[in-house]
Amino acid sequence: MAPDFGGVALQPNRLGFPDDRFRESYTGLADVSTELSLYGVASAHVRGFDQGSSPDHDFTFSLGYGTGMLKEGGDLSFYNFAHSDGLFFGSAVHLGVGDSSLLTFMGEYNGFDVNVGAQLDLNGIRLGAQYLAANYGEPSGGYFSEYRKPKWGIMASIALNPGGSDGILSKPHLMARPMPDTVRLPAPAPDTVRITREVAPALPDGNPANVCLATGENVQVRVSAPW
Repeated sequence: MAPDFGGVALQPNRLGFPDDRFRESYTGLADVSTELSLYGVASAHVRGFDQGSSPDHDFTFSLGYGTGMLKEGGDLSFYNFAHSDGLFFGSAVHLGVGDSSLLTFMGEYNGFDVNVGAQLDLNGIRLGAQYLAANYGEPSGGYFSEYRKPKWGIMASIALNPGGSDGILSKPHLMARPMPDTVRLPAPAPDTVRITREVAPALPDGNPANVCLATGENVQVRVSAPW
């Protein structure tokens, strides 16, 4: 239900707090209805480029359209500075840090504001910081300066996955990479070793004869024909 101030129903604004000035500003203009915001989003998760010396990374792209708080307010002078009439989009790059950690840089346009941020996911423990409404300069004041004022935000959370293969914490992962092709070269030929053996030449043909040496020993010799 919309907040009620003095019997006047006030529509929720995009900053999330009841503001009677928001209702008063569109008196006489087309009705602004932000109690119900229907929207649809299409997202694509794309594997990064596996070339060069860059770390492993993936991309996320999203595009959506919404009604209610995402669309209404284009007729209000203080509210339509960057109004997109319901269209919003964003993108992020996820960088692998070690085996189970990711560093993510993201940016989005929510139909009014440009928001940028970074998040570090350490094995399921997530820490982040965001700079919101970066498309506006620091306001100098005025009745509705809060709607165009940049803001800082911080975030800390724990992602749990009881019973998961990685343990109780939900560890982040990049998309699976294809295994590199393996080329098996044939083994080199073994070294060739040549073994030779010297054999004494055969004795020349001749007739055996017994000779008595001076030592009294008989030896057999061959007596061949002279050359």
